[in-house]
Amino acid sequence: MSGIKIILKCNIFCKFILIAYILAYIGATYNHVMDIKNFGLFYHDLNTNVPLIVKTYWTLLTLADPISIIILLINARAGIISYTIIIVSDVIINILIALNLWGIHGLLNIGMICQFGFMVFLLTTYKSILNEIKRLIRLKTTDQSAFI
Repeated sequence: MSGIKIILKCNIFCKFILIAYILAYIGATYNHVMDIKNFGLFYHDLNTNVPLIVKTYWTLLTLADPISIIILLINARAGIISYTIIIVSDVIINILIALNLWGIHGLLNIGMICQFGFMVFLLTTYKSILNEIKRLIRLKTTDQSAFI
């Protein structure tokens, strides 16, 4: 069952959560595009103390975020896994860089707070969404087997 069908058929809670995930990643894609516009490809105009591997990771998020949206729309379970890997790794990297460069004050900005908040939101809701997806797949399988 495609992610789009799941969004259309799932309960209202699931719809709200999946749409929130998609909107968050649209916003993240916009932020990464604007960062590249402002700091250059691979963030070359950004702080030179940031390792190239981190700048490369941040640049790759410009592609990974919209690809995750597409994956979610094609296969909801795979999309949720992709979202989880991206947000957890991004938050960990950003916290380490912020602490290294600016200390505890580096964590006190709106971007870090929103990103951390979204990670908490995703980690507290994804199991419910996966359970709803399983329920819909079982329901579809049961409905199809009734006609055999």
